[in-house]
Amino acid sequence: MTRFSENKIILAGKVFRIMGLGWLAKSCQPSDNIRVTTTHYVRSTDKDNFREIVRYLTETRRVITPADFFKFYNSSNGTGELKGQSLLMTFDDGFHSSYLAAKDILSSFGIKAIFFIPTQILELKSQQDMLQFAANNINRGNIESGLLTEDEYVTMNKAEILDLHRDGHLILPHTHTHCDILDIRNQGDVERELIQPKKILEYLLGEKIESLAFPDGTERVVSSYSYDQIKKHYKYAFPALLGVNHKRTNPYFFYRDCIHAHYSLSYVKDILDGVYDPYYYFKMQRLKSRVASPV
Repeated sequence: MTRFSENKIILAGKVFRIMGLGWLAKSCQPSDNIRVTTTHYVRSTDKDNFREIVRYLTETRRVITPADFFKFYNSSNGTGELKGQSLLMTFDDGFHSSYLAAKDILSSFGIKAIFFIPTQILELKSQQDMLQFAANNINRGNIESGLLTEDEYVTMNKAEILDLHRDGHLILPHTHTHCDILDIRNQGDVERELIQPKKILEYLLGEKIESLAFPDGTERVVSSYSYDQIKKHYKYAFPALLGVNHKRTNPYFFYRDCIHAHYSLSYVKDILDGVYDPYYYFKMQRLKSRVASPV
């Protein structure tokens, strides 16, 4: 998302707040609910701001661990109960700057997060490889490689991923090549983008992988075929549409709030207050209708 697009969304948020949409959304929410945040990279120039965002999150909601989250949604054994307003943090794309934020910022608050990584980053050998991967696969050619800072393209290596795992964070797939799941059209695509990353992380981490987040995470990039394949190989899926999760939330359609490290606290407050929730509720319904319609 460009800064121009963000400014339009912020302006819309001010209008939504005046209209009372945040109050309306909150009035419709169960008292026991979970918001899930997602962040991509944390530029060094944004670290102080991100620290204040994290501080605000911890003061506003009870931050839970990935284990707490999945225990709550694991209906197979009926265990797990969460009361009040909770929050789970996640990071996408496997950037080294996210690793540094976890070691420096999250650790100081005692926060454990989920890191969704495109497993092809484990094959990247040089910073030039990482730059091309970020420009072509993560940004889809929408941002020239020369405009990316190191914080926006240098990815984690195997040792750093294992270090996060030892620290109690959860590492999960973000497909293999960071593709739109709309482009998963045959069994070969399924093997490469859904099954391969699952096997890679299970071998690397020595534990079962049951969840993934798909890139972009909106209604624009889904199909019935790709979603059917996700359901065959995973128990949980994370789009990237703002909103709250509760006990009745379908585990293949978890809401996630995108919160970049440079966001203002007032913008983050609007997100957590549910100002944008009604709009993204309708986007989620469109996503569900698209994956329900045979192609």
